[in-house]
Amino acid sequence: QRFMTHQEMPVQSASVFTQYCIYQAAKAAGVIVLLDGQGADEVLGGYERFVQWYLVQLWRTDKKAYWSERKQMMANGFVANAGIAQIAAGYFPEKAAAHLQKKAINQQYGTAYIDIDFSWKYRNPDTLEKPVIHAVEDILWYSTHIMGLQALLQYADRNSMAFGSEIRLPYLMHNLVNFSFAQPSHYKFKDGYTKWLLRKAVEPHLPQGITWRKGKIGYEPPQQQWLLQPAMKAFIHEARHKLVQAKMLHKSVLQAPINAANAHAANNFDWRYLCVAAML
Repeated sequence: QRFMTHQEMPVQSASVFTQYCIYQAAKAAGVIVLLDGQGADEVLGGYERFVQWYLVQLWRTDKKAYWSERKQMMANGFVANAGIAQIAAGYFPEKAAAHLQKKAINQQYGTAYIDIDFSWKYRNPDTLEKPVIHAVEDILWYSTHIMGLQALLQYADRNSMAFGSEIRLPYLMHNLVNFSFAQPSHYKFKDGYTKWLLRKAVEPHLPQGITWRKGKIGYEPPQQQWLLQPAMKAFIHEARHKLVQAKMLHKSVLQAPINAANAHAANNFDWRYLCVAAML
């Protein structure tokens, strides 16, 4: 409840709560200024979803480089799929954006147990607008300036201020951001790695196991285990009742089994019910 009081808006997963607990622990340890790595993935192409756009770009410009980079990226676990659909999206970006937006709208309106009248009353398709991507730099710019990073920064700002802490964001210094966006994409995706330019810059200063780490670990809470605890199940049932009374959920949700999903699952609904109910 205290966490939601500081956030003042629903959050998608328990990852944000984990960050809240970190700032709480920092205050207890007497640490009041912290460095935060937000922005590096958006500016330098750290997320796996960016890799597919880079490969599509290579397919159009240098097919030999495409096959080489694709093989290395897949070997390092950075890309699960870069097939015909992704390549077609690169050739028809406007149609790809329209298709993705339509898919997002259908997913929102087709979400199980959402009251249909509530959904239609507050629908806003503009919030689901998808960007037209001609090159990988487009999606990096969009994620940095339009959709994605802003929410993460807001979470961090509210969590840190809840404990009187100050966060500093070295990767978002404007000179560094300008420099990074000015670099060719093959400096960000290279030799089967994302954020290649950053890795090379820190290579003399960090152990190889950190510099060239392949897996990404962010805030990974044991949300699934948390939601299976008896006390949390009781909170979820209470939250569902509140949302049904508020005519936000259909009453059929009261008979549905609790869905203890992990933090990044698409069907992570019960956590979201908890967050919304806490604000009523």
